[in-house]
Amino acid sequence: MFGTLYLTTGILSYLFRGQSIISQPTSLEIPLYNILPNTSGNGGVEPTAGSYSPVVYGIGDTYWEYLDGILLNVSPIVYNAPNDLSWGTIRGFGVRDQSANLLAVGIFDPHKVVLIGDPAPSFDAGSIRISLT
Repeated sequence: MFGTLYLTTGILSYLFRGQSIISQPTSLEIPLYNILPNTSGNGGVEPTAGSYSPVVYGIGDTYWEYLDGILLNVSPIVYNAPNDLSWGTIRGFGVRDQSANLLAVGIFDPHKVVLIGDPAPSFDAGSIRISLT
């Protein structure tokens, strides 16, 4: 999973220029993408089926663990199963703040096709791995 321009600019501006240009999020969402956004966080397309919604995930040690330069999700993340329309081909996922600023993007390899009746997509604890390198 890679950090977006928004995240890296915010961190580097704070560390090297003393400028706080981003705020600490109060909550996070984990969206899925049919079309991945670019590194600026633009152009991403989420499923539009009626049962799809991004998972809301928290901030802090209850939700995230830092281990050897990598940030890991502590709890499993499970989406509602598609019960009304297929979600199509899911190419990746992201982490965004409450203001919809995309912080990081991950790619599914291979991509996941999600049809009506398929099990809900999910992430096991420790499977979302965010790194700045």
